Amino acid sequence: MYRVFKKGMSILLVMLMVMGGISGVVVPSGGTAYAAVSFAGGTGSASDPYQIATADQLDLVRNYLGAGLYFNLTADIDLSSYTNWEPIGTVDNEFMGNMDGNGFEINNLKIDSQGHYYSGLFGFSDGIITNMILDDIEVKGAYTVGGLVAWNYGTISNSYATGSMSGDTAVGGLVGINSGSISNSYATGSMDGFFYVGGLVGENYHGSISNSYATGSVSRNRYLGGLVGYNEGPISNSYATGSVIGNNDMGGLVGYNTTTINHSFYDSNTTGQLDTGNSTGKTTEEMQNSSTFSDWDFSEDWYMLSGQYPKLWAFTALKPGTNAGTTKLTGVTSGMEYKVNTGSYTTIIDTSVDNIVVELGDMIYVRVKETTNQQESAEQIRSVDAQDIKILPIPTGAIAGVIAPITGATPVTAVTYSAAYTASIDWSPVDAIFAGGEIYTATITLTPKRGYTLTGVGKDSFAVAGATTTNAADSGVVTAEFPATAAPIQLGAIAGVTAPAIGATPVTAVTYSAEYTATVSWSPTATLFVPETAYTATITITPKAGYTLTRVPANFFTIAGATTTNAADSGVVTAEFPATAVLPVTEVPVTTIPIATAGIAGVEAPVTGAIPVTTVTYSPEYTATVSWSPTTTLFAQGIAYTATISIIPKAGYTLTGVPANFFNVAGATTTNEANSGVVSAVFSATQPVSTGSTSTTPSNSIATSTKGTLTLPVNQAGEVSFEDAVKITIPVGAINKELILSIHKVLDTPILFANKEILLSPVYEITKNFAEDFSKPITMNFTFDSTLVKSNQKAAVFYYDEVKKSWVEVAGSKIEGNHIIVEVNHLGKYAVLSVDGVTGLPVTEPVTGTSTKINLSDVAGHWAEANIQQALSIGMVKGYLDGTFQPNRTVTRAEFAVMLMNVLKPQGAGTQLTFTDTATIGAWAQTAVAQALQAGIITGYEDGTFRPNTEITRAEMAVILAKALGKSTEVKLTTSFVDDKNIPAWAKASVDFVKKSGMVQGKGDNEFAPQASATRAEAVTVLLKLLAQRSN
Repeated sequence: MYRVFKKGMSILLVMLMVMGGISGVVVPSGGTAYAAVSFAGGTGSASDPYQIATADQLDLVRNYLGAGLYFNLTADIDLSSYTNWEPIGTVDNEFMGNMDGNGFEINNLKIDSQGHYYSGLFGFSDGIITNMILDDIEVKGAYTVGGLVAWNYGTISNSYATGSMSGDTAVGGLVGINSGSISNSYATGSMDGFFYVGGLVGENYHGSISNSYATGSVSRNRYLGGLVGYNEGPISNSYATGSVIGNNDMGGLVGYNTTTINHSFYDSNTTGQLDTGNSTGKTTEEMQNSSTFSDWDFSEDWYMLSGQYPKLWAFTALKPGTNAGTTKLTGVTSGMEYKVNTGSYTTIIDTSVDNIVVELGDMIYVRVKETTNQQESAEQIRSVDAQDIKILPIPTGAIAGVIAPITGATPVTAVTYSAAYTASIDWSPVDAIFAGGEIYTATITLTPKRGYTLTGVGKDSFAVAGATTTNAADSGVVTAEFPATAAPIQLGAIAGVTAPAIGATPVTAVTYSAEYTATVSWSPTATLFVPETAYTATITITPKAGYTLTRVPANFFTIAGATTTNAADSGVVTAEFPATAVLPVTEVPVTTIPIATAGIAGVEAPVTGAIPVTTVTYSPEYTATVSWSPTTTLFAQGIAYTATISIIPKAGYTLTGVPANFFNVAGATTTNEANSGVVSAVFSATQPVSTGSTSTTPSNSIATSTKGTLTLPVNQAGEVSFEDAVKITIPVGAINKELILSIHKVLDTPILFANKEILLSPVYEITKNFAEDFSKPITMNFTFDSTLVKSNQKAAVFYYDEVKKSWVEVAGSKIEGNHIIVEVNHLGKYAVLSVDGVTGLPVTEPVTGTSTKINLSDVAGHWAEANIQQALSIGMVKGYLDGTFQPNRTVTRAEFAVMLMNVLKPQGAGTQLTFTDTATIGAWAQTAVAQALQAGIITGYEDGTFRPNTEITRAEMAVILAKALGKSTEVKLTTSFVDDKNIPAWAKASVDFVKKSGMVQGKGDNEFAPQASATRAEAVTVLLKLLAQRSN
């Protein structure tokens, strides 16, 4: 690309005169052979810049000069291996990308190209360069010499250079010629040249300079300035202190000036110059007094220490610390102090603070320390990002959340317990439910979170409880092989332990169960049970092969005649029996006879869908309890059930003398030991329910669903639940036709609560397929947030009267913990509300007669002052910690999502975020983005990103507002704005709608400016209009 320069010919003539004996001027054109080098990482996009960690990788940039490419330094770079650096970019092929130095230093830059144009790290730049630091550099050239850039047409910020620069014309400490912008930058060292020599810039050719300074010396001939040699562009809030020595057109700040200089100064003592009519000279004492710089921003841009010149906050930054898991605070000095998050301030005694222990997202606060001579400065906040922390290998050892397979359990497929990584789990063999007697292998794939790496992970360094684990070095793929599975013990009734009887011998072992064995110890110890004594049996259960106590619930085991307890997953059972009988000396012995009736009445063969019996009371000789294996509440088809019947003799009867296999049960094969009342009855597999009769009888089975929908036939009970938050039970006889019932969560709730009633649960809309009420009451069980109920309040269930548009309380509710239960005979919208204990009315959010004004320093007099105050009062947005609102600051996509959700107040946490840049969405914004995404109001980009930190455009904002009001975003050919051709086709319908609705107007001359960014003031204004539209 060729450029025509205004002064090109005159400059060339001067060069020819000065260089006299030089036969020609040659611009270097390459010819160097480069080794095959690749970047340390990245793809060159804004979200994934090319990573530069070495001198060769920096040199590689010259082959990637195009616009739209992004580069990041990731380490300090030493250029001493390049004895004569070739500048990046030429006048024919300038650098047009985006270079971020991240505060890392580039050292030992050497250029010796006397007789050549454009000498600097960059030769010619039309890109964006920021956070670049050049230290101890030496650049020699002819025309246009600068430490960072020879000729700048782009943007330079937060950068500095130290060293020596020399040449003939246009020599500057940072830039030779500036036709772009420079801000928050400085240079120091020595600058020497024939014409146009400045401490920061040689010639400011229609460029701009702000918040910058130079301290280096400037010398030789003509047009020499402490900051700029020859100035033709605006300069503001800048200064110079270095000596200026030459012949003609010299100045402390600028040598020659043709335009406006604002609030900029030079030290008349140290520079040795007077800039008559150009800028303001101050003595050294005045230059080290903050009153000189009253128009400068010392809250964000500058700071001063007593007895020193102003310095820039831009160079106070973070980089990885020396030790793992730490960061390093740079660009500081003694006289400052810092703290991490809400900790105490620590005094800084050097130019950096190393090995500060931090975590991702921590905030480091820095300020000038208060002394007797100076006030403390405003706090500067630096957020700790992943790139600021010395990266750590993920922790090895036990992987939490992966447990040994248990028969009947569902395999876990993910691990979320670690702060260092996430993990997915694949099982082999693949089973939806773990089977018994199977050897399972889990392949666990660990993915490090930001700030962690697999590099450095040792071989076989992970462990999973109960498994043999292996992994390769530097790998997060862990193989865990488990032993064969076992099943939880199913039978809770412990047979063989009976209530103590006077004169009987205590049993010490249990061998009746196919699932376990057990030992029994008694307290007090006895060889024979004695009268008037309360005995306690401690039964210690040992599972047999294929069974386990894991997942056995608390108080699962039972013993006839005793109060039993056991802990969850424990086989130690405590059975407390009542005291044995009193036996008076005068008592006449009672004669007992053995039980004589063998047939056990009341226990019948299982029938599919029937409810198992658990007790027998039909015999005059005994009572009995019945337990079933497998355990069930309704008999299922095709299962062979076993009943264990524990017989307890009534007065006058005994089991002593009862022979083995004496008892019998109809339809079963029964066994019992001699003198024992423990009877095992094994039945054949259950058959389907007979359908021979045409009559309809109620079914004992219960139809259930946990999905929020249920189809229920007549004469059957049903139970349907939704998200473990609401459960509805329908009894037999409640319907006379097939029922289809559905439960849905209502997301758009603000319109239902005009009085701002306080919700203790979500709102659910419960519907059925017919209009008639239920014949019998149905039961509703809601989970509610009991922490929101105050001492003078109570929870109550309400339904929404669609005619009166009001909430009506359901009488007769019963509260059990954080559950509330009611009976109703009709459906509709239901919710749990907080009710005043005195008035019996729903509690509402407090509303005052006048709004509370929040005082922020930069809101008064602003065109949006009233809107900002209203937005603050309703919680849509907040001010900043420094007491400002910053109404003219632009809004990012993440910030707008938070404001929008604060207005819409949706329920639920939203959908899962799967954007490729989800990790860049701050925790403060993730819920709002997820809610907006679920509601279909906000979407990502075609490349899978969300771009949370990108400024939201007016076109994007228009589409979001239209979607929030349920308006179509179909394609519209034209709008009435004069810049209609600049409005994207996908946004035209929405732009047209928001204009006609009065929510968004043009920016003047009937222009919409679709790609312009929205400010905080504009955002709160349109969102208040959105709120008003939704309320109408």
